[in-house]
Amino acid sequence: EIILAKITKIHRENYPDDHISGHLSVKLVQKYYSYFFDDLSNIELFLDSSSDVRGFIVYGTEVPKKIGQFKSDNSVGILYFFISKPKLFVRFTIKKIIALFSRMDEFVESDFLVLSIVSDNSMKGVGSELIDNAFEYCIKYGIPSIGLYVACTNVKAINFYLRKEFLVVSYCKGQFYMQKNF
Repeated sequence: EIILAKITKIHRENYPDDHISGHLSVKLVQKYYSYFFDDLSNIELFLDSSSDVRGFIVYGTEVPKKIGQFKSDNSVGILYFFISKPKLFVRFTIKKIIALFSRMDEFVESDFLVLSIVSDNSMKGVGSELIDNAFEYCIKYGIPSIGLYVACTNVKAINFYLRKEFLVVSYCKGQFYMQKNF
């Protein structure tokens, strides 16, 4: 519970403004991440010298399935969220309509995906250490690749992933799918 609360706080305070999950209620964000406390996912925390959580990464297998299950299980809460935020609902709906008409490249998604990587920006190098730990995990367990989705508008994150040797594999509904092979 304590870890989930800390992850939720960092997520809500630091997720990009154009990402819908950065606007979700505390309750929904906690439920969202609770789907990843299992044997198929890894949640790693970055702690400062005072043991305060400054960042986290969530990665593993079956990420799309868990996101789908979260949406299905929490459809009423998500609907209520959108009703209570009409401007956000309109923006989200427009993005989804545009995505329907956008090209989508054919690609094979890695079985192993990063769901989230977030830091509170109080320290340099948090994201690098977190993603490097995920790379070490992949190498240790013989996982051939790790993938992720990033909004095309999130230039800071895209540049970070490129520096970490991810390649842009595909464009998919307003996002780039990026992958690093080992």
